[in-house]
Amino acid sequence: GRAIRPGLQAALTRGLRAGNAKVVVGRAGWLFYRLDVELAAGRTFDPAPPLRAVLGFRDALAERGIALVVVPVPAKPALHPEALGCGLSPPALIPAHAGFVAALRANGVPVVDPAESAGMRYLKRDTHWRPETAERVARAVKGFGGTHVMLSGSGLRRADGKLDSEALKRKARGLNQAGKICRDLGIGLTSHNHLAEAEHDGEEIAAQLAETDAGLVSLLVDIAYTYMARLDTPGFIRKYGARIAGFHVRDQRGKQEVRMGEGEVDMR
Repeated sequence: GRAIRPGLQAALTRGLRAGNAKVVVGRAGWLFYRLDVELAAGRTFDPAPPLRAVLGFRDALAERGIALVVVPVPAKPALHPEALGCGLSPPALIPAHAGFVAALRANGVPVVDPAESAGMRYLKRDTHWRPETAERVARAVKGFGGTHVMLSGSGLRRADGKLDSEALKRKARGLNQAGKICRDLGIGLTSHNHLAEAEHDGEEIAAQLAETDAGLVSLLVDIAYTYMARLDTPGFIRKYGARIAGFHVRDQRGKQEVRMGEGEVDMR
């Protein structure tokens, strides 16, 4: 079943525009994350809870001398409703987004709003931005004093337990290319790991570091994912410390993220 699933899904997508539990197929091969479409198609957005959370976070950071800059990102269907091809008019998500941005600014929170750029675009078959959009945001973040742009992705597919070497090379080329763009802007590029990349004793992370240029690509270590993958995190940090730009520090109990100090992640 698993062996034929990718080919079958591809045939259904091309021939019948049939998606799956997570994907909606739009016009001309456009793909959308189903939850994003459902949000755009009718769910209302109450800005009050996230606004309170952001303001509380801003104040907590300020006590530590850290400035918060918010980059709120509108979902793909809100910017490309014409590509959905299902009669969905430009959704109310953009007005809601604009109202949230206005509320942040009214409360003194610096905002870099990608939706204000008419050129903001997503990739046709992915949920990520096009390179030129990422570059615009990177320039804006640097203007607020930002030092790094962080990218993250999913783990590479494996065949017979081995990493796909060609996919690894493509990923490394993409990271190096993004790193060159960031370097030219005067900022750094760091890659954030997820669980799949930390599994198998961190093999994919190590391979990515070996294939990428140390002067262009650094690593942001998510310690909850390295814990879940049973990776020797202290040993990994000692080995690759020169390539590590920072850490995503959070706590975990099983598969559930919890408040710091209430989980199982050993911070010592």
